Amino acid sequence: MDGEGVEIYKKLPRSNKASEKIASIFRDLRLNGFSRASPFSIGSVGADVKRFAERKKIPLAGRNIYISVRAITHSMRETKGDKRVTNQDLINFPKTKNKMTKFYDGECFIYTDFNKKFVIHPNYILKLPRGKRKVVNLITAGLVTDKKEFILPKYEKISK
Repeated sequence: MDGEGVEIYKKLPRSNKASEKIASIFRDLRLNGFSRASPFSIGSVGADVKRFAERKKIPLAGRNIYISVRAITHSMRETKGDKRVTNQDLINFPKTKNKMTKFYDGECFIYTDFNKKFVIHPNYILKLPRGKRKVVNLITAGLVTDKKEFILPKYEKISK
């Protein structure tokens, strides 16, 4: 051997199926202009949000957060202009959501890193392959234009 070997013990980055599905939706949209992907789970709401919802008697339709093509296209629509998150921000959300600060605005949960925010409805009716069902659903995402927004009285801090 010439000293070059295969590194068999190297740790590979953990793949995230939800992130891969979101990326495939962006590929579909770019190539076809549409995607037929069904709504899918991008992970759990987190124990902190679940405890908060129980304490405040906010009905949670489930433990998992769902996302749909409609929510992705709504987040990326042209009319949002410079308030749009990037494709990569949406792709990374399933991996970064647990590290974000969470708020409740009286209607929805807001996951934010104070640069981007993701709006999660706790009890949203969504059409799934097995019929309509209430789920916890990501409804939109955008850039934070004013970090002072989260000190408004309507926002109640959940974590961090």
